[in-house]
Amino acid sequence: MARAWPGVDGSTSTEPLAVLIACKAHGLRYEWRRGPAEERTVVPSGERRPDLAARIVEEVHHHGTHDAYTGLIERRADLILVARQPSTRERAAAARAGVVLDLRPFALDALVFVVNARNPVRDLPLERLRAVYGPGGPMRWPELGGDEGVIEAFQREEDSGSQELIDQLVMRGLPMRDVREVPVVRTMAGPIHAVAMRKAGLAFSVYYYVTNMARNRSVRMLGVDGVRPTRASIASRRYPLTSPVYAVLRKGTDPEAPAAKLRDWLGTEEGRDALLESGYAPWPVSRPR
Repeated sequence: MARAWPGVDGSTSTEPLAVLIACKAHGLRYEWRRGPAEERTVVPSGERRPDLAARIVEEVHHHGTHDAYTGLIERRADLILVARQPSTRERAAAARAGVVLDLRPFALDALVFVVNARNPVRDLPLERLRAVYGPGGPMRWPELGGDEGVIEAFQREEDSGSQELIDQLVMRGLPMRDVREVPVVRTMAGPIHAVAMRKAGLAFSVYYYVTNMARNRSVRMLGVDGVRPTRASIASRRYPLTSPVYAVLRKGTDPEAPAAKLRDWLGTEEGRDALLESGYAPWPVSRPR
């Protein structure tokens, strides 16, 4: 892998992977640690090259899915690693800018629902989850087999990665409950912290973030349609809300450019090993018949 490093941005959940790859590319040791925002992430060791480690920490920083797409469209980023396809608004922005987005899946993640660890509910049908987040849906936990209490069904802000995923994978074009009726949290860690403190809470996020970056014993992931979200059920796609993670370039990027080479490297055996080490399930390799 070339040491030239492109301008990379992406989803919050893909930042540890980007740091891990940068460390590997530059021969730096690294470890998982909690960062300033209390999220576990990959941190480069400054033991041998403190200048290089500091540069990676400063430059390999993701701004979130929507801002990453915007940065790629506006040519402030060369490659983005994102946990969803572009939204309708992002596609429109690309069209206005004359940019064609070149998406390639390289890993698998999933949308997951989390409840407080004291909540007795452990699995819900997809149709019930769709109803909860739709207008006029169930309002109390006993309607879902839980204890007494009003369901506090948290949402994220429009264009956030997980908010777009619930629209694509769960609601599938159906309207969601008016955000004035539900609490909206504006950071990726927010839903996890909110549910950890509220027995009646329900929220959604992505599997990688919940299990690798925001581990919290006070929350538990729900099964959906009888399938628990695990790395194995996501890799096999048995879990019904499995979703690709994409490396996105601007169409027409020079194949020899660092961004294109890094995108291609993710599909190599070395790249797949890095994905496994980071905690992702790599995108399935097509087997010759």
